Amino acid sequence: MAFMSNPVGATIGFGMQLCGDVLSGHMSSMESYTAASWSGAAGLQSGSAAIGGTTYPVVKNTLENYFGVSNHSLSDTYAEAADAYMQGSIFDIAFGYHPYTGEQQIIDYCTENANSVGIPERAINYDNATETINPSEIRYSQSSINGSSEIISNMKKMDG
Repeated sequence: MAFMSNPVGATIGFGMQLCGDVLSGHMSSMESYTAASWSGAAGLQSGSAAIGGTTYPVVKNTLENYFGVSNHSLSDTYAEAADAYMQGSIFDIAFGYHPYTGEQQIIDYCTENANSVGIPERAINYDNATETINPSEIRYSQSSINGSSEIISNMKKMDG
C-alpha cells in the first residue's frame, strides 16, 4: 500500500512519466502512468531504486493484461522486473544504499576496510593526523623554481 502511504512518491513517479512523454513526444497509456505512480511511491517509501524499478513492470504488465491492452507472459514480466531490479541496484549501490538493511553503508565500508585498500591508518583517523616536525630536518630542493634564490636566502637566514 505504498501508493496510499506515500502520495509524494506517487506524484513524483507520475511526474517523471509525464516528463518522459514530453521529451519523447508521445503519450503513454494510463496503465503506464498508474505503474509509474506506484513505482514512485514504492521507491520513495522503501528508499530503494531497485524496489521502485521492480514495481513498474509488474504493475504495468498486470494492468495491461487485465484490461486487454496487451498479453504479457509471466516470464516476460519476470524478466522486465529482474532487469529493473538490477538497474535499480546499481543506482542504489552508487549512492551508498544497502538494499537489504536500508542503510548508507558505502562510507562505513570504506573506513572499515581502508587498510586493505592501502589507506594509511593516520589518514583514517584524521583527527590525530597532524605531526610536529623539526624544520631543520626538512630537505629543500627549490633551486628549479623561478625566484628560488630569494626563498633559499630567507631559509638560510632562519637557520642561522
